[in-house]
Amino acid sequence: MTNTSNAEAKTSKDETEPTEAESKMTETIAKDRPTIDSAVKSFISMVCARSMAASGTDATHDKVMMGIVPALSKVSVSNGQQTNNTASTGTVPGENTPESKTDKSTSIQQQVLELARCILKAINSYTFPVHDTVAYSMAEKPGTSDGKKSELLEISVVARLWNGLVQSDQKPSRFLGRRALKLAWKNLDVPSFFPADKGNDIVNNLNTTNQNKQQQNQVIDVRERQLEWLKQFEELLFSTPKPLPSDTQVNDDSALLWAPDGGAAELAKRRQRRLDAAKERGPRTPS
Repeated sequence: MTNTSNAEAKTSKDETEPTEAESKMTETIAKDRPTIDSAVKSFISMVCARSMAASGTDATHDKVMMGIVPALSKVSVSNGQQTNNTASTGTVPGENTPESKTDKSTSIQQQVLELARCILKAINSYTFPVHDTVAYSMAEKPGTSDGKKSELLEISVVARLWNGLVQSDQKPSRFLGRRALKLAWKNLDVPSFFPADKGNDIVNNLNTTNQNKQQQNQVIDVRERQLEWLKQFEELLFSTPKPLPSDTQVNDDSALLWAPDGGAAELAKRRQRRLDAAKERGPRTPS
């Protein structure tokens, strides 16, 4: 009787204990950096920097990018709270920006912040279906290739980690990174998290005034812009990183979001490229 009980206990333990492969994959996924939260904040910075330097040079873009990243790191995009002056004014500390330019930057920043909250709400409210959490059990099926086994292992581990965080009232975006998000992304419906606004009522109102028509067009413009940004975020998420020499003329925007150094090396490469180009042109003399 005792031997039978011990055998049952051992079997139960073997079924619940992760395999060595599962343990290694769990550690890899848990250490994947930067986190989703950090990448989303970097995306906010990139969009804002481009809008603020739209009529300027690449140097202006990178200057703004480096100035706005640490400022936006204090902004809680998860719950929509703004905790610093940069988030509320759309300006980089220490810069004297004309009022009209500030208003434009503020508007863009508010729109991209709203999109960022929608992305994070979609992420943190999502749970993987049960069949994904046990996907690795299919790896023992005869004829399963090594590549397929690795794929099933990763989705199984990510699904369990992700769902465990949600069930513990934790936010996956704070703990998981790019590999996890890529597996969840296709099932996220971010536009469904866009806030309902008066523009929707205006669109359906047959007796629209000129003022309402103007508001309607503004709402449509904002949504189209946000959908375009969302498409950009998705493209950068799935962009395949390619090792590039330091003197390459190709910019890797995905590195600004997903590189472990937060894009510092990418920005340094761009600055150095401009310095080298300036040296080739030589000093300018007044005419």
